[in-house]
Amino acid sequence: MDYKMIIAGYPLYYRFRYERTADYFREFIVPADEKGESVIEASEEYIKWSAKTYDANLPYAEVMSCLSLTSNALIPFGYCSFHSVAVSVNGKGYLFAAKSGVGKSTQYMNLKTLYPENIQVINGDKPFLRFTDGKVIIYPSPWRGKENFGNDIVCELDSIIFLEQAHENTLEKMKPEKAVLKSLKQFLYYPDSEKIIHMVCDLDRRLLTDIPVYLFRNTGDLTSSDLLYKKLLADGDAFYE
Repeated sequence: MDYKMIIAGYPLYYRFRYERTADYFREFIVPADEKGESVIEASEEYIKWSAKTYDANLPYAEVMSCLSLTSNALIPFGYCSFHSVAVSVNGKGYLFAAKSGVGKSTQYMNLKTLYPENIQVINGDKPFLRFTDGKVIIYPSPWRGKENFGNDIVCELDSIIFLEQAHENTLEKMKPEKAVLKSLKQFLYYPDSEKIIHMVCDLDRRLLTDIPVYLFRNTGDLTSSDLLYKKLLADGDAFYE
């Protein structure tokens, strides 16, 4: 069955193999007044690979397969998904980036506990970024992660904060050459051609040119999140060691 969705403000058309797949995207589906020139459709082989990779049922595997295919469709227009928790803090956008299980959601929940009026989540796992005119804009997406964190908020990106678990809390600003591999690994797409890989590398270059990047080694408790807020998020100007 064919569907039209708005992803990062961009209209895209999808064809799903499983009826239940559409349930995951319900908030993003809009009436299809016409058929798209191109339709995003995951192959059976790709869905089965995703099912094995994510240990998931086939409808959810189709959902995850569509993520990278969506990125590939939007990368030529300056959009891509980025593995992170995206939050708005006092109207500014931040990305908490790390491997799964390091504490991205924990930092958001801690901050929400400490500063409930100042913190809003945009997307809990895989927001989309749009690169335009020297700015990077964060968009929500249907791929919200296991906690299903997400809101209909669009926000300009202020900084990226890479997280590492540690026994003490330290915050430092990273030079682009030190951050490049970390940030490149967070882009979510299907590397099926040299062209698409080169385009993603260009997006990464633009990201590190325009956006400050920080490394926050932290204990994962409320004290660490309070430190992060006071040193960086409260006014966007970090004291770093």
